[in-house]
Amino acid sequence: MLRGLEFETWTAPVDRARNRVDVACFVGLARRSERALPPLVLAWLAREGWVDAPGQPKSEDVRFGDTWALDDSPHLPIPIDDWSAFKQLFRGRSTAADGASEVDYLAAAVRSFFVQGGRRCYVVAVGAPMAWDTERVQRLEALPSILPQLSGNVSAISATERRDWRGVGVLHGVEEASWLALPDLPFLAAADIVELEPFEPEEQPFDAFEECSEHLPEVPETVRSRVAAPRCDSEEYREWATWIATARRFLQSFRRDMQLVAAVPLPQRGSWAARDLLGALAEWRIWGGSVVEPEHAFASRFVQLVYPWLRWSGSAGLPEDIEPPDGTFLGVLARATLQQGAYRSAVGQPIRELRSVVPPLSRAQQEQEGPDGRVLLERISLLGPSVEGPTLLSDVTSAEEEVWRTANIVRLHAVWIRALRQAGETMVFEPSSETVWAAVRDRVDQVGRILFRDGALRGRSADESFSVRCDRNTMSQADIDAGRLVAEVGYLPAAPVERIFIALALSEDQRVDVVRELAEGQS
Repeated sequence: MLRGLEFETWTAPVDRARNRVDVACFVGLARRSERALPPLVLAWLAREGWVDAPGQPKSEDVRFGDTWALDDSPHLPIPIDDWSAFKQLFRGRSTAADGASEVDYLAAAVRSFFVQGGRRCYVVAVGAPMAWDTERVQRLEALPSILPQLSGNVSAISATERRDWRGVGVLHGVEEASWLALPDLPFLAAADIVELEPFEPEEQPFDAFEECSEHLPEVPETVRSRVAAPRCDSEEYREWATWIATARRFLQSFRRDMQLVAAVPLPQRGSWAARDLLGALAEWRIWGGSVVEPEHAFASRFVQLVYPWLRWSGSAGLPEDIEPPDGTFLGVLARATLQQGAYRSAVGQPIRELRSVVPPLSRAQQEQEGPDGRVLLERISLLGPSVEGPTLLSDVTSAEEEVWRTANIVRLHAVWIRALRQAGETMVFEPSSETVWAAVRDRVDQVGRILFRDGALRGRSADESFSVRCDRNTMSQADIDAGRLVAEVGYLPAAPVERIFIALALSEDQRVDVVRELAEGQS
């Protein structure tokens, strides 16, 4: 028998597939293990220009974890293809010097992502997890590392200077990612956390489904965790919304093919938000009311909110043994995208291994109207019990416009943006000419015909369901003289929307940008 012999396996990072829309990027607090990065990962980082490139760190300097201070640490996107790979590179929860355990929500989210069926994600660690009793003022200090430029000047995050890419700015170079997750945000913005009084747990299984009850009792906290989950009231919700709005501005400016999937923080027990979440957020001028303060304005197609929080075997050891739902939700979306396509709603998808949700929401609570007349199910993507077991109850964005509220339409739109961008990028070194214009039309036309064949578009024929233009009608003579190529797509999604238009431009500095979008109203 051989003792002390250990084998490690690692899946080689594959080349980028930028048309994929099932890849998540988790940005937050995670502690690198002392193990060296596998050679294949280092080789991938070098090939993609993250190390051993001008202005970038050397591969030997980033090979081992925890050797950098928070302010100096290179924010590298590490490709992860399964949970075992994450465990090789990042440590689990540990205990701080004062005996308080760390809260590792990023690791929990990644684990749930893979449990639910996700196949690939990126992890960007900006610092080490914090102990649950870290004071709020210290927790807030970590947020600028995750989301730079709180002032709203997201243009200061350079799209071309890789050395400036920190936190979510790393997404400038992670073109494969289609979703952004910030699992630590509810914890970092929450009020100071307290210990719970000890008592014996009493599990509430999902077969206690009550469709018509107005309010369901809260599931008792488990005794295994003596720490309360992070919770928010008006001040903390406003802080959370400010950072969500910052992420929204970044995606809207630079990554219009992506969405932020964000967990709604738990409300303080007995608070207004615990009774009426939408009403409280509107009253606090955060969301859904007649007046929303600009710094909190996150409602858009680029933000998809998820609620409530979840308890399953993998959340044991976290405060109250529950975790934010964003990792689970992303895994469900990834699985649904791989099985049925990005353009179909994920409603009804089963949630694996889920024991209970906190707080439990009755049907009356799910259909409680906000100030704008829209119910909770129409504003937030909800998970919970159904007659068929734990499932995804709604799949919506936070957009105010009706046309963008259905999340699968937004994901279909992202497919078109990626197809247009990829077609343009293959031509970046070609002079703008009718030959190049035809090649762009042909590439995008192929994507449209595949989408029509798979049922993503509405119409009696492919020619009726979409159109692609890239000619003298989409470009002025000034555009042509400057070498600027503009391509335009109009399409009919298989949903009650008249038509959506999108235009991308390939500029003389060889960047491909969305320059115009228009969604016509419902039919």
